[in-house]
Amino acid sequence: MATTDELVRELHDRVLVSELLLRFARALDERDWAGYAALYAEDGVLQLPWGPPRPREGLEADTEANLGRFHATQHISSNHQIS
Repeated sequence: MATTDELVRELHDRVLVSELLLRFARALDERDWAGYAALYAEDGVLQLPWGPPRPREGLEADTEANLGRFHATQHISSNHQIS
């Protein structure tokens, strides 16, 4: 059986991951390309269903080129299953 400290730590970690996902969506919709790229770990990559993996370096310009052409975007982040 988990201790109270272990349960609190697990809940805290889940909240941090969920908040990070929401920050990704918010940065995209606010057109904060630098802020979006900064949310990735230094060695992090973006892997979409199409195209090659995109490293953090260059993600700001790449994301702006892809999403900057739209007047507005709406990213919805829900039903997180965090383990």
